Amino acid sequence: MENQSPTVGIQQLITMFLFSVRAEGRSPRTHEYYEKLLKHFTKYADQRHWPDDAPIDAPKVREFLAWISTRVYDYTSAKGASRTVKGSPKTAWPYFKALRRLYNWAMDQGFPLDNPTRFIRFKAPPQPPIEPYSEEEIKRLIGLFDETIQKGKRLLGLRDKAMLLLFLIPDYAAKNSLS
Repeated sequence: MENQSPTVGIQQLITMFLFSVRAEGRSPRTHEYYEKLLKHFTKYADQRHWPDDAPIDAPKVREFLAWISTRVYDYTSAKGASRTVKGSPKTAWPYFKALRRLYNWAMDQGFPLDNPTRFIRFKAPPQPPIEPYSEEEIKRLIGLFDETIQKGKRLLGLRDKAMLLLFLIPDYAAKNSLS
């Protein structure tokens, strides 16, 4: 798509991008992921009455990301349970990535527009720490495996117990200077 009209609106750009994602053979879940995130952006832009054919600049993207980071909303699961969720920079990270991917794609396609995400420095959120099992929890797991063995499923219980112990050996060795 060479030298498209500079009046390509964000809605049309997102539609073409999503079509491209599907045409490239990406999974349906990837398509849904981008569609969901970018839909929030267009909804926000509509609520702010941003003209669809005007370019989106870095301050507007920052405004959107700040809103995502601080909003409080009610979330209802498919099973009907609801809870209130407060946004954070971690919440905004996928939106930033989706917008960056959209604008990088548009630049690769030759659309005559600036990439507003290139001016935004957004740090990826740190991975949450992995909480190890307590000694009591490990003893309960081993007890469950012993019950499985006693109930006549000896090989299954032994296999599961061996796998657990295999994963515990490096930790045990480190704590007891065996490495």
